[in-house]
Amino acid sequence: MTLMSLVSALVLGAAIVRRIPFPLYRFEAVAMTVVLGLFSWTWISFLLALVLPYDVGVPLTLVIGAVAALMLWPGGGGVEARELEGGRRSWIVWAVATAATIPLLGRLFYTHSLTSDSQGIWSAGASWADYGVHSAIISHIAAASSLPSDLPVASGEKITYPFLIDFLSAMYVQGGASLHQSLFWPGVLLALAICQLMISFGLRLFGRISVGVGALGFALTIGSAAGLWAAWGDWRDSGKGFFSFLGELPGDYSQVPDSNANVTNFLVDALLPQRSILFGFGVGLIILTLLHVSRDRDEKKLLWPAAVLVGLMPMAHPHTFMVTFGVFAFLAVEAAWQTRKPPLDYLKPLGLAFVLAIPQLAWQQLANDHGTGGRFRFGWMVQEGHSVFG
Repeated sequence: MTLMSLVSALVLGAAIVRRIPFPLYRFEAVAMTVVLGLFSWTWISFLLALVLPYDVGVPLTLVIGAVAALMLWPGGGGVEARELEGGRRSWIVWAVATAATIPLLGRLFYTHSLTSDSQGIWSAGASWADYGVHSAIISHIAAASSLPSDLPVASGEKITYPFLIDFLSAMYVQGGASLHQSLFWPGVLLALAICQLMISFGLRLFGRISVGVGALGFALTIGSAAGLWAAWGDWRDSGKGFFSFLGELPGDYSQVPDSNANVTNFLVDALLPQRSILFGFGVGLIILTLLHVSRDRDEKKLLWPAAVLVGLMPMAHPHTFMVTFGVFAFLAVEAAWQTRKPPLDYLKPLGLAFVLAIPQLAWQQLANDHGTGGRFRFGWMVQEGHSVFG
């Protein structure tokens, strides 16, 4: 059942991508297939789980996904391929970047996704408490016969955490996958798709593959420069050779809290442990692509699918909802400034996005009177007595 669910999602994603009315880079089309397929399949399954038990809802999701794919497939006319600027040289740069990310992300997601051995279940690196929370939510949802509404790590609390990605993993566990497999496969597929969408979005903005690959490189290696000095000091004190030290780093040098250098690394501090960003960043990049192409080619019809995706974000990743809604609103202000009249072409899709988001925001903000994972807090990392701006 897990394999059928995964294939069903990818087929649905391919059918959706076939209906995109502008040329796509080949690798961009594949990445969008993964993201839109898994995201759409999860939303369908989630909506059915609100009213039906799993043993009815999941098979019905497969049926709905197949019917939707059959309806979308004939009318799309196929994906129109966009030629890669720079020709063969650009394809070589893309291939090198892709070949580097596949083993990197594959190994990291495999080792972090709660692997099992004779001593138990374990993770690695900067997993913090995130995998404990995610595994609890996944196991709690999967163990029930229908969708529970309580938060398993806080007795008596309603679940307000943006749990769609964990719901997907729970459905995989329900379908026979292990906890490790349910975390690994959607995680690594979405992370690799995100890398490809970073490259394609940078390429669309600037017309150079080097910009897209450079953006990906910056994202994967970002951290505080203070970490270099801290690592240098630890290496000198360790008495080890340079490569031996690199092979067994004593800590995470992307951020150095003791120096108040809290610049977290996108890969090890976000993509790996904070699983909701897998949907958030992937769908967010597709939204930004739709908004960019709409603005660049003056095709306002693309604002409607972008608005639908924005409106479906709160239960997946509220941060991305706020960012993409803000970008959408900014473009509406820009249009009003340019035309000197109400930007109805933007305001109508924005209204749709808001209507779709309201039930999700109400779920997250009103379920509990004090907030557990779904409430807004200004400056959440600020310590008592510290200034937000300082």
